[in-house]
Amino acid sequence: MPRRRLESTKTIISGTKYLTEHTFSFEKCVTALKAAFETLTECEEGMTANAQVYTLHKNIECRNSQVMAVVAAVRVSTTLQSSFTDSANAISETVSLVFPDTQGKFKKQHVASVEKEGKGRGGGRGGGR
Repeated sequence: MPRRRLESTKTIISGTKYLTEHTFSFEKCVTALKAAFETLTECEEGMTANAQVYTLHKNIECRNSQVMAVVAAVRVSTTLQSSFTDSANAISETVSLVFPDTQGKFKKQHVASVEKEGKGRGGGRGGGR
């Protein structure tokens, strides 16, 4: 069982890619990677903090130049290279500025109109049974 779990975790790490907020949010990407890194640690195959940060940067395939500029800046920052959380937070700030409208876009339901005349569920039409 641990071997299968380890292989599954490695597949998650290699397959979790961030493209844009519309396809897969950055927050979900970071959460999935963090959980996978924790699983590797439980299986005694943990990655160093630098390797985790490198994996995060490698899995960001965004075409937005602002996001990629921050990823490059984080990549050369010696203070952010040693902390997965700090690195992810630095990139997340830019992602939320570049893609502000997608944060809650698909979570809300929009109702065009509500017409209520007190007729109940059937609309008042028909006699029922």
